Amino acid sequence: MCALIAILACTPDGESSDAAVAWLEQAVQTDPDHARFHLNLEMALQFEQRTAEEITVLCRTMNLDPELGEAWNNLSFVLAEHNMPIARRVIISARLT
Repeated sequence: MCALIAILACTPDGESSDAAVAWLEQAVQTDPDHARFHLNLEMALQFEQRTAEEITVLCRTMNLDPELGEAWNNLSFVLAEHNMPIARRVIISARLT
């Protein structure tokens, strides 16, 4: 997480956040079963305001590690933040998949 924050804080012009997303996407491809890699990718996507991708990554994260409370918390936050009425259905679907 500290590395992600350092990458995102590197430059004020947003280039660093693009680099963070690319780096984390590569990490996920290298080890697609590592839930924490997915969770870190989600945080970078949140910084980039790429909400649809963020939700997809969170659902994947919860499927990999259903006990990872941070993923459930982040999903609840992003859905509430965007006032998405689909929130309950997405959470139930993530639990069943």
